[in-house]
Amino acid sequence: MAALKLDSNLRKKEIREAAMMAFKKKGFLNTTMEDVVALTSLSKGGVYYYYKNTVDIMHDIMIDGMHYRVDIIEAALKNGRYKDDDFMAEQLFAKIVDDNPYMDIYVDFLIAKKNNEKLEKLFQELKEETLKEFENLSKDLDISLLNEKLHIYDLLTDMINSFIIGAEILSARENFSENKSLMVEVFKLILNQRRS
Repeated sequence: MAALKLDSNLRKKEIREAAMMAFKKKGFLNTTMEDVVALTSLSKGGVYYYYKNTVDIMHDIMIDGMHYRVDIIEAALKNGRYKDDDFMAEQLFAKIVDDNPYMDIYVDFLIAKKNNEKLEKLFQELKEETLKEFENLSKDLDISLLNEKLHIYDLLTDMINSFIIGAEILSARENFSENKSLMVEVFKLILNQRRS
């Protein structure tokens, strides 16, 4: 039974990796399930067994990206990093300038969701899943803003997404990195609002 589960996970991973290649080449809105199938070793029925559409695949890719970020935060905590607003502000900044394999796909997703009801719904689901993931980290971090003042969480989400789009679309990653201390201070000011 465990081997079957592993095969299932490997197949889904292959599909997500194929979709990432297709999304990067054609853009999310222009990618069809047939494009994804063509980049896998699976049959069309095999791909559709795991994913019904590209939105479902995007969901799991975004979850992979969320786990990527959570793993980075957990590693920093295990290395004894301080657990206050400074730490959280640094982590928020790091998310913006991290040039990881998910970033350009995430930006494409953010832009595509503007006029797509399914993607907007997915975005809201992902926000909730991210909140839950951070609640799991809450024993190690003071992230009471997520529970006490959701408007602060929404503000941070909107700011981070705006900066991520700027880093990718406007090629501002280097400029942001050069101004890290200023940006971290802005995040610290926002994080401090939860105590007001």
